[in-house]
Amino acid sequence: MRLFFAIPLPETLKAELADFQARARKTGLSASWPDPQDLHLTLAFLGEQDASRMAALMEVAGPVAARH
Repeated sequence: MRLFFAIPLPETLKAELADFQARARKTGLSASWPDPQDLHLTLAFLGEQDASRMAALMEVAGPVAARH
């Protein structure tokens, strides 16, 4: 399982990025366009991890996230 720590983007920013994607597509720019609702800011990419590590990672990350 590919895991990462990330924060969601505000809906207003996702809407602006969706508008940008629409304009960029019209120019013929060849790119892979993710669904704007799936956009986030990755803080740390953990790569492939065994699913059994999820609980331990959440235990470590939960208190840190709660402070911010």
